[in-house]
Amino acid sequence: MKRIYIDNDIGLKLAHYGVLRGLVEYSLERGFELYCLQSLKYIAQRYVDSRSDILDKKAFTEQINYLIGISREPQIGLETIQVLQEIEHSDIDEGELTLIGSAIDNNGCIATGDKRAITATHSFVKTHPGVLSGLGFLTLEQVINMALELFGNDAFDTIKRYCTVDGAINLCFRSGCKNEAQTGLVSFVNSIKSDCIQFTFCNTEDGSLD
Repeated sequence: MKRIYIDNDIGLKLAHYGVLRGLVEYSLERGFELYCLQSLKYIAQRYVDSRSDILDKKAFTEQINYLIGISREPQIGLETIQVLQEIEHSDIDEGELTLIGSAIDNNGCIATGDKRAITATHSFVKTHPGVLSGLGFLTLEQVINMALELFGNDAFDTIKRYCTVDGAINLCFRSGCKNEAQTGLVSFVNSIKSDCIQFTFCNTEDGSLD
């Protein structure tokens, strides 16, 4: 069974862009098992209450609830907890550590929009050879590119409407052209891949998820 561990940050942004449910359904069709943190429900409520740029708050909440409803809760083994206790970095929060630990124990992939957490984890790996190496990631830019491949101009229009939600996505979409946006997304992904060579990254460029 293929497993994806979804960070709160990426869940919120994909729901804001209006593509979360479609991507979740696609992942399930391809045989993936999804995991998310219990805190997502409460963080999503605070998020939607604090944002004035969510035009359809009901649709946003329905997408979040759908993800929570089909997801499982991440679990971590005792040995992995001991390893994670060695990771002390301000750019990695407790929820991200939980996802990292569960992904390690279950050979899963972490979906996150927090590139600082990825690079901070990689810094730990470089100083602790053999620990966490081979960890898999799925970045926000990869997921957005996949949404464009799967859902075409409909996804492009909704993401562009709310592109300021994320700095990197905003840069990619400001040209107003789908092809240029995808070129920018791939460039961001290649950059983080080159910075984090100890990790693996899912393939999403052709709309697949492998």
